[in-house]
Amino acid sequence: MEDLNDVTVTTCHDSQYLRLLRMHYKQNGRERIWDMIKVHDSVSVIIYNATRKCLVFVKQFRPAIYFHHAAENHTLDGKMLTIDVNKYPASLGMTFELCAGIVDKDKSLAEIAKEEIHEECGYDVPLESLERVVSYRY
Repeated sequence: MEDLNDVTVTTCHDSQYLRLLRMHYKQNGRERIWDMIKVHDSVSVIIYNATRKCLVFVKQFRPAIYFHHAAENHTLDGKMLTIDVNKYPASLGMTFELCAGIVDKDKSLAEIAKEEIHEECGYDVPLESLERVVSYRY
């Protein structure tokens, strides 16, 4: 998982996961601009292992976290940035987080959550065992 090689960073002009947007608006008579990103909807799952009496987290490599640490003293300036993996090991990008996944299938949120639990944690959880805690999009 932590074998990382040939790391380069370039600007992103299109992505299947993100869409850059710029909102132009007037607020209190003043023209303003705000840059933002539109992303996919997602599910996150709080998993409690009743046998072990503990919460279950997923350890994953996150490129954005890695980039934050490895490139903090570098600027991209429209060119490619090469990161020295000997100086900046992959462990800088490791996170512990909730089991989660993007909503990219024509399935219910519960079904997607069940699949993510199995894929990321190896647990086969019955749908009826899942309980919605909160949603912030309708």
